[in-house]
Amino acid sequence: MEKKKSGILESFQFLWIHQKYIRYLIATIFLWITDMLLYNAMSLISTSLAGDAYLNYLFSGIIEIPAYTFIPLLINRIGCKKFVIIVHIFTAAALFPILFIQPDFQIIYITFWLLGKLGAAVGIVSLFVYGAEIFPTNIRSTCLGTAAFFGNIGGMISVQTQYLKQINPIFPAAFYSFMSFTAGIITLFLPETVHV
Repeated sequence: MEKKKSGILESFQFLWIHQKYIRYLIATIFLWITDMLLYNAMSLISTSLAGDAYLNYLFSGIIEIPAYTFIPLLINRIGCKKFVIIVHIFTAAALFPILFIQPDFQIIYITFWLLGKLGAAVGIVSLFVYGAEIFPTNIRSTCLGTAAFFGNIGGMISVQTQYLKQINPIFPAAFYSFMSFTAGIITLFLPETVHV
């Protein structure tokens, strides 16, 4: 009687045979790294923005409430792929004006920052849903676990991105905006999962 193969070995064998899922996995890993980097960096840096650090951190948490409340409704209406693209482009567009706004204009600066934080929170939530729909059931947990594992690299890098300010004060926002825009473009190459 032949022993049953290990789940992980079976998943890797399936990936080797169906190589399009390897491309999907690589793209999903990039999305996870980007979203974990953005979310963690924006949470950490929120206390160093102009104004009261405690209020900034409070607003940084409050802005996430819509991400967890309304996202399931929007994903079902728009479709996961389109939604993930829109979220990443929105985040990039929200962070881009920060490059040109002086921190002295506290309300405007923090408003755009919070919109970017909202986009980052929505991005993470939508990746859980979209990631589960991209991969077939037999490799879903392996692929999502792998993507989440590598996503933690983004979480580790997020702490270091604050040092980009030492080079130029606009570099962190430029980097976050670029990463989010790139993630939106990469999502174009992933499959649509609505009504499939």
